Amino acid sequence: MSEEGPGPNILELAAHRRERAAIAAQACETCRSRKTKCDEKRPKCGLCQRLGIPCTYREPQPTKRDKTLTYILESLQRLELKVDSMNTSRSTSSQSFSSRANQPASDTSSSLLNDFNNLSQPLMQAETPSSLSSHAGVGDRLPQQPSKPHQRLPAAQRVLLWPAILNSLDASGLPHAQELPQAPEDGTAWIMRLQDQEGLHPLPLEPCLDAHPVSPGGNRVTFSPLSEDSMRNLAGVFFDTFNIAYPFMCRQTFFSSTLPLILRQGFGQGDIESVIVLLVLALGKLALEGSIGAPVASENGKVSGFRGGTIETPPGIDLFNEARKRMGFLLTDCTLEIIQTLSLASLYFASCSRHIEFWRLSAFASSTCRTLLQSDTIDWSSQRGDLLKRVFWHCLIIENGINFELELPTTGINEFEESVPLPSFIGPPSREDAVADDKCHYRYFFLAQVALRQLCGRVHSAIYDGKSENSEDSSGPPGFVIKELSRQLDLWRDTLPKSIQWTDENSLHRIAADGSVVEAMFMQDQGALPVTYEYNIDVVVASLRTRFYYTRYITYRPFVYKALHMPEKMTNEDIEYCTACLKACLRWTVCMAPPKNKKRLVPYLFTWTQHLLGILLIFYQTKTNSILQYICTRYFAPGEIEESITLMLDWIDDMRRVDGIALWSWKIIEPLYRSWALPPSSPINLLARSLAPHDRNMLAQ
Repeated sequence: MSEEGPGPNILELAAHRRERAAIAAQACETCRSRKTKCDEKRPKCGLCQRLGIPCTYREPQPTKRDKTLTYILESLQRLELKVDSMNTSRSTSSQSFSSRANQPASDTSSSLLNDFNNLSQPLMQAETPSSLSSHAGVGDRLPQQPSKPHQRLPAAQRVLLWPAILNSLDASGLPHAQELPQAPEDGTAWIMRLQDQEGLHPLPLEPCLDAHPVSPGGNRVTFSPLSEDSMRNLAGVFFDTFNIAYPFMCRQTFFSSTLPLILRQGFGQGDIESVIVLLVLALGKLALEGSIGAPVASENGKVSGFRGGTIETPPGIDLFNEARKRMGFLLTDCTLEIIQTLSLASLYFASCSRHIEFWRLSAFASSTCRTLLQSDTIDWSSQRGDLLKRVFWHCLIIENGINFELELPTTGINEFEESVPLPSFIGPPSREDAVADDKCHYRYFFLAQVALRQLCGRVHSAIYDGKSENSEDSSGPPGFVIKELSRQLDLWRDTLPKSIQWTDENSLHRIAADGSVVEAMFMQDQGALPVTYEYNIDVVVASLRTRFYYTRYITYRPFVYKALHMPEKMTNEDIEYCTACLKACLRWTVCMAPPKNKKRLVPYLFTWTQHLLGILLIFYQTKTNSILQYICTRYFAPGEIEESITLMLDWIDDMRRVDGIALWSWKIIEPLYRSWALPPSSPINLLARSLAPHDRNMLAQ
């Protein structure tokens, strides 16, 4: 299956018009007023130099499409400031807000901002909804936390410490569950230790490429496997896959400047261009084989979603090793290019499931970006300034994601969030970029992720900031806070451009540019042959939609805690919110085909396993908790939950080959779900059928 693009005549016409518009926008103001041709030199064009007058270039204006999303993002930023102001006062009573909170949500940003102008109630920095009980007529506190101090265990893992979950695991007698009491003492260190002990070995230093000197006795070399055509092809794959999901590289600059330099002079030891080209080629090769290559493993009729090479020697490792040899000469630089280099290398580590290396290099990139912003004067209207915007927001999205999931220290790059503008994606005209944007709207997806990151951060700061969901001193988030956070999240989706917008009813479908539903894009399985979409759009769409449902899940999750520990205090509204949380856990598209069958290309690969473990533990409680049983019986179709459980088990089963956290999670989850009536295709049933009866008791070992 592949996407159908417009005919070549339309593409050429669109590219020609875009190129003319870009050229026209680059003339300076003096040449515009004199109606003369501008040579576009920076900082002064030739005419202004001869006349000795200031030379001013007009900042390129976004297209009408771009303005739509820019307006959305600016509205969300203003909305954040309004919510921040809520933290400065706690004097206004909740009753005055309640009358407003019960009004229907507005469909426009302006209406939402008007609502915020009347708010003064603070966002409570707490985890659970016990204080919400006071709004619903219930004032009881939640069960007490174990007496030992809590060490900022990340939100994803806090489900493991819920008393109901701990009691359930303790009753199961699983040996691996005995490690859980150590989690609150060690916090993030416990997760890092699991990853370090159970994860993969470091990437091998071999193989490398056969080098040949460009000239006798010279320092620059060529590599025999790399012809000009092969380099251009691999680089094209990179820009059509990784750079669609993480658009911090400029395609036109690479193909018009960086790559031609290497083709003319060869690869050197101390120049940044050589390292960038090698990393781009390594990621291109990994993307190509990671999409259509042979699976690294096949077990019980299930093929792994990791394709190409092997677990220990991933595709492109020879190119990556050549880049690593040269990176040491450049690590002390503080330039835009070194930030791009560190980000490229971190993506390769992430795609190979070397998560700790990914975290470290990402932090290095963010720290370097912070230093550059502090020490240099940036012309944000220039092409280089706009590229730095893209690099900054990429680094910030990655760092915030790591902080949300692992509570690792931040570099302080978020201090520049208010001063760095959103990218306009200006630069030399590129027909390939124009076609890619017309067909997959990657710029919209990137800017949408920037806004969603802000909302996700709002949820974490309002509900999960340093508190435990069952801490005895937690007053819990009031219901109106969760209601408002949910409304902001829904507003974010409702105001997305039609080409990337979806609803809960068509969340598995591909959406056309006019907003119409085209076809089913995601399915539980796709058969023997991999299904590929042009520009890796299925993975990009799956990542954005799953991140949305993840944010909705953590927004409503405190009500699941209340259902498990205070079922007699649940109100009708609590049940509604609890149902919304469980529904947000269903059919996460990153766990479905095609994305699950090319896991090397899935963004933020390390995050999903942790959340799936918590969700599976929550669904396991539906067997014994009367409130959850009632919700599942009344609000879910038969087999709906089991279908998603199978998808999540399949994900963890595959990830345990490469991920220490997934391996430990599998040892917990597999024995719990062995007795469930799951579909025959579930990994647990396939595994059980492949073993002799006396071996089945060994699965938990």
